Amino acid sequence: MPLRLRKGEKEIWPTSQLLRFLTPQKGERTPRAVVLGDPGSGKTTLCRFAAVLLAGEAALEKVAVGDEVLPLFLPFREYVRHCRESGDCGLLAFLEQEAGSRLQVVLPQGFLEAKLETGEAILLLDGLDEVGSAGEREEMRERVLAFGRNYPQVPMLVTSRIAGYTEAPLPENGLDGFAHLHLAPFDDDDLREFVRHWYAIQEAEDPVARDRGVADLLAALEADRHVRELARNPMLATLIALVHRYEAHLPGERAKLYELCVKTLLETWPAARKRTFHEIDFGLQRAYLEALAWRMQTARKAHQRDVTIDRQTLLEVLEAIVRERGDSGIKPAMLEGWVRHLETGTGLLVEQQPGVFAFFHLSLMEYLAACALDAAKEPDEKIARHYADAGWREVCLLAVGRRATDKVFLDRLYERFEALEDAGRWSFLLACLREEAAFGDQQREAILIGVAVAQLHYADPEPIGEAELGRWFGWSLANRLADTSAFNQTIHFSKRHGKRTRDWVEERLRTARGRELEAVIAIQLPEETNIVTILSSRPDADQVAVELCLDHLPPAVSRWVEERIRC
Repeated sequence: MPLRLRKGEKEIWPTSQLLRFLTPQKGERTPRAVVLGDPGSGKTTLCRFAAVLLAGEAALEKVAVGDEVLPLFLPFREYVRHCRESGDCGLLAFLEQEAGSRLQVVLPQGFLEAKLETGEAILLLDGLDEVGSAGEREEMRERVLAFGRNYPQVPMLVTSRIAGYTEAPLPENGLDGFAHLHLAPFDDDDLREFVRHWYAIQEAEDPVARDRGVADLLAALEADRHVRELARNPMLATLIALVHRYEAHLPGERAKLYELCVKTLLETWPAARKRTFHEIDFGLQRAYLEALAWRMQTARKAHQRDVTIDRQTLLEVLEAIVRERGDSGIKPAMLEGWVRHLETGTGLLVEQQPGVFAFFHLSLMEYLAACALDAAKEPDEKIARHYADAGWREVCLLAVGRRATDKVFLDRLYERFEALEDAGRWSFLLACLREEAAFGDQQREAILIGVAVAQLHYADPEPIGEAELGRWFGWSLANRLADTSAFNQTIHFSKRHGKRTRDWVEERLRTARGRELEAVIAIQLPEETNIVTILSSRPDADQVAVELCLDHLPPAVSRWVEERIRC
């Protein structure tokens, strides 16, 4: 999957342009570039792909690579560990040692140095951010620059996370200058291409399964903007594809997806890169993150999407959380180190501007806050208190998703919502069906009826003043569209409720009369043709047409009514 890179404010480079840049023609200036990106944006993948392509083991359109080019791929963390353990930081000696240990080859005396002196090697240095402290990164930067001066004909590609890079940046201008590029997130076209490529590899021998998988995953991404926005990160896009295929049925089982995302960023990925934060165990780290997300969610204003916290407040909140839990062994200095680890080692926290932090993605903050809500006393009461607040809706839904198979909890939640007088309660419970909450048959039917009746309320309100009419219309239209979307997503995507909901709708279309029938029709706007087909098959179709109120019907059904009445 080719990545795109941003150069400056407007210029976009495809992967092929970067690789052409690294393989100059004779007489051109020796190319040097640094690629910056967020965690999971594809920096290491880009380096590895460049190494494979430059070695002649892969091809890319419009990129010609000579047989004499020798790619030298070097993870910074391996080099730093070698320096610490041996005290010898000679980069050339380390490259020769790596060739012997990793490739099991003995290079002729002076072979590698000759390649470097003639510019027949390309150096790919991955992960400058993994060096350690700012002082250590400055030292490593100077070693890289010195190496470049010693071998002025060697093209170089360096990758780094954005976080911490400005503490020891490579120069952009002058003889030592590096072109600076930023990896761009996936746009909608990239996502579609990624899904097609991913399933082409996973289902190489089964074109039917491949096409079905592509269609299902693209439909799931289209149905849920929260999951779609996560998928703009290449690593998370891969994780979402894996989860959708093996672990969960999206878009409904989002809680499973977000749980795996958090575990990957907090535990799996740092462990794989040998960057685990050992001073605080994973259980406490997770508990502190959930408590932090809860505090930030509680302070959030309705509809606020940029939920941030300054460094000083962040540390104060964490210290307060530690005190409340009675974790006396966790000292402030450890928390400061942990915050740095969250930013530079996991990517769960991102410094959006100097000294101001946010969670990597709002959905992950909302999920962690949902975990805190789930662990609290009487979570059903808290959900009932917050669900109508736009800023809390996702948190409440994800909390329900975490307990999707807990019948005792779901019965309590249903009873609490059934006792409420707010018509919006049914809309929330409908959204819970989409999250695969295992409500029983009678509960599901009551939810569907409640939502259908609410549709008529939105379409036919109590008399109101002219000044309020515009505001009411916007509110009612938004609610109708939200309910219709959730209703149809439940039918199309839910493993647990999809078929039963469709069967219920079709049964009501065949048997209901009057206002009850109008209510069921009102919520099924996207399937007007199917509605007309079912209504036409009724033995009492003519009488039903006379009873229906044209004001509440979608266009296709209104035309059917008019034709029936004329006949």
